[in-house]
Amino acid sequence: MGIKLEIYYEVEPDLKDRWLRLWNENRDAHPFNHPEWFTVASRKHKSSERVVVVASRNGEDLIFLCAEAFGRKLALLGSPYLDKGSILAVPSMSKSDWKEVIESLLVEYNQITFQETPEYLLNSLQITSDKAWIMSKLSSLSPFFEVEHPRVNGKRRHEIRRYTRKLDKEHGPLAIEFKPLTIQLVDVMADIESRSTKPDKGRAEFENQNYFNFMKGVIQRYDGMCWLGLMTLSGNPVAHYAGIVYNNKMLGLHMAFDRRFSRYSPGSVLIFNLLPILTERNIDLFEFGRGQSVVKSRFSGEQVQVQHTLNFFRKSVPGALDFLKTRVL
Repeated sequence: MGIKLEIYYEVEPDLKDRWLRLWNENRDAHPFNHPEWFTVASRKHKSSERVVVVASRNGEDLIFLCAEAFGRKLALLGSPYLDKGSILAVPSMSKSDWKEVIESLLVEYNQITFQETPEYLLNSLQITSDKAWIMSKLSSLSPFFEVEHPRVNGKRRHEIRRYTRKLDKEHGPLAIEFKPLTIQLVDVMADIESRSTKPDKGRAEFENQNYFNFMKGVIQRYDGMCWLGLMTLSGNPVAHYAGIVYNNKMLGLHMAFDRRFSRYSPGSVLIFNLLPILTERNIDLFEFGRGQSVVKSRFSGEQVQVQHTLNFFRKSVPGALDFLKTRVL
């Protein structure tokens, strides 16, 4: 009990220092609950305001919640590029603590939405309250694997090595690099994507200027954390895997490969040949991000992080209307 809530509309240096202190101490720290997310994240609603909700007790920070407020609604900040929920909380937060936080927020807002909530938080957040209606649904599956133990069977390993040799012999020399991701390299990524199957499938992200700006913002704000795995044939870029490296993990941001080489499984070739480099850099966990694909399943098998969207509605007429609208959607 006795939790104090504060809402900030800017991240001043003192607040950033407090936030970073908790982030550096937290085992669930990731790029989407890092202080820089407040600046770099996109807003889903043009009229919304960026806000940081801070919960503390007896001078100790318990929660930093990076969100956007629009009307009487509050949602985590960053959709549609939010791969993990932008909530940073101390492990000692109990169900009753969360109930106090949610009910306090519902005094200000009619609806609160926590997207991409990890399963370990789900139980604590599924509170029983006479002040709120709660709705939960599965939002995404995020494959992952341990870098030293990919779920690639012997037959698949042999096939990937054979494709690597064929690419080198028929179109090479083949080279694999792992380098800091710069703004200049974003153009290389966009060019590779334009030669992939993504445009034909309506999934070419770099055709959207907002995504271009988002990627450049990530590179600028997450200084030194953004890296690019790049495969070239005869010096020409043909495949890439971009990600953020943090706490001995690599979280994927974007991947594409030239469709002319699809028969060689270039995505698998790139990732497989990156693994020894990642091991040398003490990267233990490879996180693909939301969504499943053939390439992801080759390495992760059935290992996925399950995430949910939680909605809390104030027990009021406006809250009831929001509840019904959300339920229909």
